[in-house]
Amino acid sequence: MEVEIVSTETIKPSSPTPTHLKTFSLSLLDQLNAPVFSKLVYFYPHAPSISPRLKKSLSQILPLFYPFAGRIRGNLYVDCTDDGPVFVEARVNRSLEDVLKDPSDEVVRRFLSLDPRFCNTDAGRPLLVVQTSFFECGGLAIGLLFFHKIADAATMATFVSAWAAAACGSWDAVRSPELLTAGSLFPPKDFLSNLQVPSGSEEKISTKRFVFDSSNVAALKGESAGIIGPTRVELVSALIWKCAAKAARSNASKKNPSVLFQSVNLRKRFNPPLPENSTGNIVGYFLVESTEEEGGEIDLRGSVEGLKRGLIEFCEGYVKKLQEGENGCSAILERMNLFDRGDADTYTVTSWCRFPMQEADFGWGKPLWAATACLPFKNIVVLMDSVGGGGVEAWVSLKDEDMVAFEGDPELLAHASPNPPVCFHVE
Repeated sequence: MEVEIVSTETIKPSSPTPTHLKTFSLSLLDQLNAPVFSKLVYFYPHAPSISPRLKKSLSQILPLFYPFAGRIRGNLYVDCTDDGPVFVEARVNRSLEDVLKDPSDEVVRRFLSLDPRFCNTDAGRPLLVVQTSFFECGGLAIGLLFFHKIADAATMATFVSAWAAAACGSWDAVRSPELLTAGSLFPPKDFLSNLQVPSGSEEKISTKRFVFDSSNVAALKGESAGIIGPTRVELVSALIWKCAAKAARSNASKKNPSVLFQSVNLRKRFNPPLPENSTGNIVGYFLVESTEEEGGEIDLRGSVEGLKRGLIEFCEGYVKKLQEGENGCSAILERMNLFDRGDADTYTVTSWCRFPMQEADFGWGKPLWAATACLPFKNIVVLMDSVGGGGVEAWVSLKDEDMVAFEGDPELLAHASPNPPVCFHVE
C-alpha cells in the first residue's frame, strides 16, 4: 500500500487571537505529561471532495481553541502565535475495504503524519496535525495528532465534536471549550520549565490490537461472579495485566512485583463536577498492587477487586486533596513518586471508552471505525469502545519479546480476538 502526500499547509485561525490571550499557561498536570502525540484516526466509507470544507471549518473553530494554533515555550505556556495546525492531504492506492481487512497498528500509522518535521522537539512543533487520506473507492481517513501536553482524551473528543459540528454548519451544536479550568486549578510551576520527560522507551516496542466483544466481556464477568458491578474496563484491564505480567516474567531472569496504574478522568470526580468540555490534561492515576494465585500468576478476580477498591480510595482521598488549592498541587507532585517503581514491573491502562470517539460526523455520516496507535512506551494499554458498542478494543504496547508470549497466551485468546477485520458495511 502506498500513501502519497499530495499537499501540506498550515491552517490559520479565521480571526486573530486577541493580544490579552496570546500567552496561555499550561497546568501542572500538562507540564508533567510526556512530549508526545496522541493519535486518532477516523475511517469513512465515502466522502465528497471535502478538503475545502474541513479546512474552512477547522479555521473557523480555531479562535475557540486558540492554543491549538500556537506553539509551546519552555514547558510553561503556549505562545498563541496563530501559526496554526498542519493539514496534510494524501492519496491511497487501495480501497478502504482492503485496509480494514488488516487494521493493525502498522496500517493505522500510515494515515498519521509522523513526519520528523512535525514531531521533533523544537519550539516550532505544531500542537495539532491533520492528515486526510483519500482511497481509490471514495473512502476517507482523517488522522489526527494531538500534542499530549495540551490534550487528554476528553479534550480530543471536545475538539473533534466541535469541528464536526462546524463542518456540518451546525453552529448551535458547537460547544465553546473551557480552556482555563485546568490552569486555574493547577497552576504551572516555574521549576518544571526545563523538566525532561522521556518521549519513549529505549527498548523495541510492539503494539497489537485485541478486540473483546460483548460476549467476551460477559464471559469475563461470569468468571468474576460475586463482585458487585465490575465494569468492562475493569475486567479487560485485569485480564490484560495478568497476561502481560505472565509474558514479562517468562522472559525475565528475576521475578519482579507487578503494579498497574489506571487512569481516571477527574472532571466527573470533582465535587461539584468540572465541565465535560474543560480542556487540557485533567487526568489522575491510581495504583493497584498484584495479588497472586498459587503458581505465581496474577489473580484475575483479585485484580478486578483491587481496581474497584483502588478507584474508591482514589476518589475519597486523592481527589479531595486536589480540591484544596495549593495543597492539591502538592498532592500531584507527591503522587508522581508512585511512578518511580524501580523494584516493580509497571503497566498503565488508559481508557477512552464512553468518549464519543465513534460519533464524528463531518457531514457524510459517522465513521465505520475510529482507531488509535499506541504511545511509544512499553507496557501501555489504550482501551476504546468496540464497533457497535458493548465491547472493548485494546491497543497493547509491550517489549517485542513480551508481545510474542502475550499474544499466544491461551487465556487471552479465549476472551479476545487478535486484530480481527473491521466489518465493511455501507448502507
